[in-house]
Amino acid sequence: MAFFFVHGKCQHYYESGHPSPPVEVQVVGAHTFNSSRRAQYNLTFQYAYPEKWLLANVVLNKQDGRITVAGVHVNPLKDSLQNINRFTFAGKGVVNFVFFAFAIAIPIFILVALVLCVRTPIPRRKWLWIVFILFGFVQFSLNWTGGSVNITTLSFLLLGAGFTQAGPAAPYVFTVAIPLGAILFFGKRRRWPGRSH
Repeated sequence: MAFFFVHGKCQHYYESGHPSPPVEVQVVGAHTFNSSRRAQYNLTFQYAYPEKWLLANVVLNKQDGRITVAGVHVNPLKDSLQNINRFTFAGKGVVNFVFFAFAIAIPIFILVALVLCVRTPIPRRKWLWIVFILFGFVQFSLNWTGGSVNITTLSFLLLGAGFTQAGPAAPYVFTVAIPLGAILFFGKRRRWPGRSH
């Protein structure tokens, strides 16, 4: 139902002098929201035509066994989402390069601190230091395509960095976190007697 409804809208949008059928149709997003009264389905399709790309979104509501269309949106794209959201340094700003550098440097910094922690004779509870060092705290996330940055204060991240991609057509999201445990370890390490150099 959703596919045919959106397909008709896309054809109507595109057929202003271009009656060609789409070359390819892909589902690039599908989300379901359930509540006690109804279910909502949010579906996104990517249409590839010979001369342009379209992104179509449809929202369906299911209540009392009936499915209704809550909304349809069709927007043109300059290219496929796979190309728009591909990982590249071309055209990126300073923030992207800074995030990428931290995404490499922070795990290295944490691993160095971890090795030194294992080799350092800590008076007690060394295992707590090891766990503390392994994680970064307060996450900073960058949408690689759009450049938007989000901060999550109450959070932790193994090795202090990582990246995710929600799907083949979704943008990459790079996340870094403050290596608080590693920083505090280097500050305390000089005070412990008999430490390894």
